[in-house]
Amino acid sequence: PSLTIAQAILESGWGTTQLAIKGKNLFGIKAFSDWKGKRITMETSEWYNGVKQVIKADFRAYDSYDDSIMDHNKLLSTSRYEAVRKCKDYKSACEAVYKCGYATDPEYAKKLIRLIEQYRLYEYDNECLNEAAADRDSEKIRKFQRLCNSLGIRDYQGKKLVEDNIIGPRTRSCIKKMPLLKRGSKGSAVSFVQSLVGAVPVDGDFGPITEGCVKDYQRRKGLKVDGIVGGGTWTSLVTT
Repeated sequence: PSLTIAQAILESGWGTTQLAIKGKNLFGIKAFSDWKGKRITMETSEWYNGVKQVIKADFRAYDSYDDSIMDHNKLLSTSRYEAVRKCKDYKSACEAVYKCGYATDPEYAKKLIRLIEQYRLYEYDNECLNEAAADRDSEKIRKFQRLCNSLGIRDYQGKKLVEDNIIGPRTRSCIKKMPLLKRGSKGSAVSFVQSLVGAVPVDGDFGPITEGCVKDYQRRKGLKVDGIVGGGTWTSLVTT
């Protein structure tokens, strides 16, 4: 959220630019040949070879600010901005959105970061992370129980787990039976771990990104930082 808010502030001048007022465009998104919606022509500043120039360009026009926000989200969901979506903090996201070609101003990333820090916009990121964690954890035990059943892992009685989202003795007994996961591992157990440590994408492939996320998790939890999901890390992931 902090990146989106900062871009809206910077691109629209707090909603005071003519593009924001007349075109309801908060993010300075241009209208190229593939744009089928309304458009508006405005003067804008672009940097070419480090030199600032004022040009006229076509921009997308919307019926409401909500439409502008939705279109901005859609734009950042395209493959062009994949690097932005993989970022884990606002600073790298600001740098990535510039490098992906969103703007030509060489100071663009710094301006966004300055806004985020000046107005503490990063607090919105923290709120979203907490909400996402709460939503994820609310069904975590049930997903673990389902994973155990799908892998053929049985409890201390040799029985399948009841998928009741309750971490009782039977569910706990399965934790120590979970497979050791490390770089190169693949499968549904990897996907489960990825979803808990924040690895993107959740693809069941234990690569360097997943390893880094596991190490970050281990560091936060005071575990041995080796990037390997063994007994201690499994226990922490499932029970905390």
